[in-house]
Amino acid sequence: MTRFILENDIKKVTDLQAFDMDGYNYNPRMSKGNRPVFTRG
Repeated sequence: MTRFILENDIKKVTDLQAFDMDGYNYNPRMSKGNRPVFTRG
C-alpha cells in the first residue's frame, strides 16, 4: 500500500479507496469514518 500511496500521490484518505493490489481492496462495510479497512478475498 505504501507504494500505491507514493506512486499515486495520495493526499486524502478517501483516495485510498482505489487501492486494489494482491487481492486486497477497500471494504466499505468494515470501514468507518476516516478509518478505511482493506480485506483480501
